[in-house]
Amino acid sequence: MGNPVPAYPAESMRLGEVGRIVARVLTREDGSVEKVVLQRSSGFTRLDEAAVDAVKAWRFEPEPCALWHALNRISLLSIGKQ
Repeated sequence: MGNPVPAYPAESMRLGEVGRIVARVLTREDGSVEKVVLQRSSGFTRLDEAAVDAVKAWRFEPEPCALWHALNRISLLSIGKQ
């Protein structure tokens, strides 16, 4: 749906921090994000926060059974060159 990628924090770039996170995303019936729960950290707070902030702005396709689908949305995000 053209969801934005996480911004790479300038300080993380300067320090060479890279990472991947896994997040569980709870969505509303209209496909907007209600809640993002970090399931696995990148190991860097700045990267985790940038990823969670990006996912909060995402939109998903509305689902007929929104709760079931929302609880099963898992997102893997990478920040920086891996």
